[in-house]
Amino acid sequence: MGKASSSKKVTRAASTGGGRTRQAARPWGWYSTIAVVALLGVVLIVVSRNENQQVAAAGRTNQPRVDIDHWHAAFGLYLCDSYVPPVPEPSPLPGLHTHGDEVIHIEPHRVEDSGDNATLGRWADDNGLTLTSTKVEAGGQSFENGDNCGDEPGEVKVRVDDDVVTYDPRDVLLKDGQRITVAFVPDGTEIPPLPQTALDNLAKNQAPAVPVSVPLDPTASTVPGTPPAEGSVPPTEPSVPPVSAAPVTSTP
Repeated sequence: MGKASSSKKVTRAASTGGGRTRQAARPWGWYSTIAVVALLGVVLIVVSRNENQQVAAAGRTNQPRVDIDHWHAAFGLYLCDSYVPPVPEPSPLPGLHTHGDEVIHIEPHRVEDSGDNATLGRWADDNGLTLTSTKVEAGGQSFENGDNCGDEPGEVKVRVDDDVVTYDPRDVLLKDGQRITVAFVPDGTEIPPLPQTALDNLAKNQAPAVPVSVPLDPTASTVPGTPPAEGSVPPTEPSVPPVSAAPVTSTP
């Protein structure tokens, strides 16, 4: 009986994986790893959400890529009471440039001109325009906040599409199809719409390329048996020399 009882105990212990000793060996390291991974995931989600909110607050949801995107935005400079001549084309031509056509061309060839770096401030620096939240200078004219426009003090304002930005205008992120006006006007002045030439040039740059069609020869016939068009000269058939029949000789 003693031996049988001992054998049963051994079998029972083997089937339970060692009893209490087995239960005590929990994989605490594995649990810790899972907890760290979960915490890291939460942190990354929060950071990504904050970045997306900042991007949305700056007025864009996508960014130009190096040697891939070629975007356009209409641009005008309004000083006191009128739009001034377009910003001229710079030389050499940077990735963010203008061709003197009242259009900002967003065509990055370097990382420095792409993504978050594609800003109105960077374009201004590369195209001979001084722009800050308190100063604008272009074409030999310079204005700082407090300088008079007529009889009233003016200030720098930047309108993007239909909204006047409330943050540093240099941080405006450029995107395709924007309408941007940099203005120096008295407080409360409504900035007029962009010149029609700027909007027309923007539309031309954004228009898809039209495929070139090759005109067909009106005299050519594409359907066998179809006569050529009236007044056209029908193609001449190649001449084939007649085949002479061999003389027939009679047998005697």
